[in-house]
Amino acid sequence: MAKPTKSDLKKMTYQELQQHEADLQLIKQELRHEALMATKRDVMQLIKESGFELEELGLAPEKSERKRTRAKADSAPKFRHPENPALTWSGRGPRPKWLKEALEAGKSIDDFAI
Repeated sequence: MAKPTKSDLKKMTYQELQQHEADLQLIKQELRHEALMATKRDVMQLIKESGFELEELGLAPEKSERKRTRAKADSAPKFRHPENPALTWSGRGPRPKWLKEALEAGKSIDDFAI
């Protein structure tokens, strides 16, 4: 895949650049997550082969840490503002103001799904 040149990027509109930036952020997040999971698998395999337990190595998370880890994993963005891709919502917690206003204006929540 060819890397866009500076002149290619300058030909884009502001909105296209924003969408391009949002797409790049999403791809970066996905690649980071994949690398993290691969590293975790490798480390867990090494620990398993060593014969030690996580607790012995001081690597077992506290109960409160486990809950936070799970909650963060489930909070990936599921909705995005159409004009400002930096504004996202995971679907958890209160709806953000921009989404409430759009829904009150007659938009469907599906219009914002990622």
